[in-house]
Amino acid sequence: MKRNRLIMLALIILSMTFASYYGGSISYFLLFFAFVLPGVSLIYMFYVYAKLRVHQTIGSRTVYKGENTDYHFSLGNENRVPFTGVRLTFLSQLSTVRDLEENQNYCLLPGDLVAKNTTVCCHYRGEYRVGIDSIVVTDFLNLFQKKPYIDKDKCIRCGICVNSCPVPGKAVDFKKGRKEPPVYDYKK
Repeated sequence: MKRNRLIMLALIILSMTFASYYGGSISYFLLFFAFVLPGVSLIYMFYVYAKLRVHQTIGSRTVYKGENTDYHFSLGNENRVPFTGVRLTFLSQLSTVRDLEENQNYCLLPGDLVAKNTTVCCHYRGEYRVGIDSIVVTDFLNLFQKKPYIDKDKCIRCGICVNSCPVPGKAVDFKKGRKEPPVYDYKK
């Protein structure tokens, strides 16, 4: 990502130099292109982030140590724009999702649905989260990436993010009351 940013910066500097020394419509077109392309890439990343559909289910809510249970997740693109640079990471400290590559990048064409049926094995007793840990969306130039999180140092526990969460079932919620910051739940 850092390499791509440096290349883009070099392209902007070279196009500015070319436009200042030679002028003309081609050099100014290159300069305009070099300035607009990162902005379009950033807008695209936020669009993919807003429109990506993720759903996951687990076969049983009660799983014993070492037992495998069914696990299903799906990624969907219901738009007319292809989605590139979608990466999922899975919770792996307390459980293992079988037959899936960690940090695999997905590319979804319009109307595509990627559905994976596998099993999850829990390593310990108790209640804890299993499945998708995070969803990272990267733009098509690999300049920017977006992952939802809540900054616990800046959170004032006002509840605006909880009330305005667009995900059905509220992906952002106060798990321990207003004494702790809200938690983003990637399972919803």
